[in-house]
Amino acid sequence: MQKTFYGLTFFYEEEKNFAPGEFIIRQGEEGRKLFVLAKGSVEVLQSSRRIATCAERGALFGEISALLNSPYTASVRAVEPCTVYVVNDVEDFMRSHPETAIFVSKMLARRLSESNSKYFELASASARTVANG
Repeated sequence: MQKTFYGLTFFYEEEKNFAPGEFIIRQGEEGRKLFVLAKGSVEVLQSSRRIATCAERGALFGEISALLNSPYTASVRAVEPCTVYVVNDVEDFMRSHPETAIFVSKMLARRLSESNSKYFELASASARTVANG
């Protein structure tokens, strides 16, 4: 099956629906799947604390675990009824669809840049607090 987001065609193996409050992925669990949000909204949780919400059609999650063969780094829970598309073999998918691999790489780079900015803001604030001590 396939869907187009941002001008890119995503080929996926299955479509899943989730009710509000249902977990799509759970932090710490093993998983190698990439999820694409088709409709609805989700919240991203780390250690049971909400760190983000997303209702953007085409948003991806699970990509870190899928690409690094590691446990999920966060939980994702449906806030409202959601439909997600699931890509089971991410490496094969990326090899077969280089445009999508570039899109995912840019998305990850944006996330890293945002995280770095937040980290440096916190580090600067901490340094000022210590200096004013």
